Amino acid sequence: MSRWPSIIHRSLFVVLTAVFLPAAGRADDPLWGESPTTFGAGVVHPEVLFHWEDRATFMKGRDKVSGLEGHREEHLETAISIQWAPKPALNLKVAIPYVALRLREHGEVGLVNSTLSGMGDVEVTAKSRLSRRMGDGWKTVSSLTYGLKLPTASHDPRLDRGIYDPPSHRTGSGQWGVKLGYALAVERLHDTTFFSVHIARDVSGVDRLGTVWEADGAYGRWVERPDAPQSLGLFVAIGPHARWMAPDHGPDGRVPGTGYTKAGWQASFIATKDRALLRLGILVPTYRRVDGYQFVSGTEFRASGAILF
Repeated sequence: MSRWPSIIHRSLFVVLTAVFLPAAGRADDPLWGESPTTFGAGVVHPEVLFHWEDRATFMKGRDKVSGLEGHREEHLETAISIQWAPKPALNLKVAIPYVALRLREHGEVGLVNSTLSGMGDVEVTAKSRLSRRMGDGWKTVSSLTYGLKLPTASHDPRLDRGIYDPPSHRTGSGQWGVKLGYALAVERLHDTTFFSVHIARDVSGVDRLGTVWEADGAYGRWVERPDAPQSLGLFVAIGPHARWMAPDHGPDGRVPGTGYTKAGWQASFIATKDRALLRLGILVPTYRRVDGYQFVSGTEFRASGAILF
């Protein structure tokens, strides 16, 4: 219990320090989905990303189930990543996640809290530019993202409650995985339209995360477009988000009560100045369907701070 606030405080310190370092450049990609943009040769792009979910709604299929009021699962993921551009058409990225989970459930003496935290599964990815076309006042860019998920999370499948917890209820599966994605953007002077789709799949071990398909679209517009690197830029993007996750695979095969479909609307609010970038995002689901009985999140929040060198 006492570690939970300290994790948040340390993470906020890191991101605020990164954002307000003196820094010339900008980025304008939303917080959900993948941008096809690749940086110029030699650019180094560190970033800290936060993702917060409060899974307090108990559901079966598409229906809410009552009787477990006060029971909830809180999920906070902090990912530190570094991108590097060996050449303009190729970016390499390493993302190191740290996950903190807190579960509140009914026990013999009332509501009982248990926590779990630790490193998640590190991802090593590459983004290759497929095409770039330019015209009078417009530009289209597409890219392919591919990479590996490393087995760096703990293999222990049990929390301190002493019962089996599937990979999606832990800090990571601790298994090898692969990722493949495609992204497209149409950029004009004052606005940009984004689209991306990707698949992630574990390929080793018994305790495997369910395969994930994710698709995003967004329309973004400059509220305040910077006319120089030192100027403040404000960018707002909004669009649909869809995610389908197959059930986890455990020691006895398919794990009941895992796997879901979610769709909704996401928005990102982005501020840039010099080489610094701050992004705030919100996702509001409009459709949720779960396999079996599950706790699901309502509104999700993301935030990130980045800088270009």
